[in-house]
Amino acid sequence: SPFPIASHDFLRADEAIYIYGNKAFLEGFGYDWDEFVQLPSSKCVETDEEVQERQKLLDNVKDAAMNEFTAAYDNLIRVRKDGKKILLKGVNLWNVWDITNEKELDDTRAKIDSGTMKPIGQAVWIREVEYLD
Repeated sequence: SPFPIASHDFLRADEAIYIYGNKAFLEGFGYDWDEFVQLPSSKCVETDEEVQERQKLLDNVKDAAMNEFTAAYDNLIRVRKDGKKILLKGVNLWNVWDITNEKELDDTRAKIDSGTMKPIGQAVWIREVEYLD
């Protein structure tokens, strides 16, 4: 895809770790695959205020569960590996669920809605990346 796409999980550590990034995402953020899939996703922000803002966005989507399939955000400032800032436009964020062992879609939906099934991660696609530095 020409659009940056990535995902992080909640399973391997206390904070979300990237588990996937397509070529556009890796190039946009300046990472190679091996370092990226060990990187806490919080490393894409720089200041304490940005860390708090980012966590609030992630928590809002995580808490929304199935009520909203995706959340869209615009004009988010993030930082590349080299420290240069980028502006993200058209950011779409959604929860990722492990439904491997689920037999019925309706049962899965009910578990998600009731909160008995939690997301295992989140994914994002970005419509546009603008380099600020």
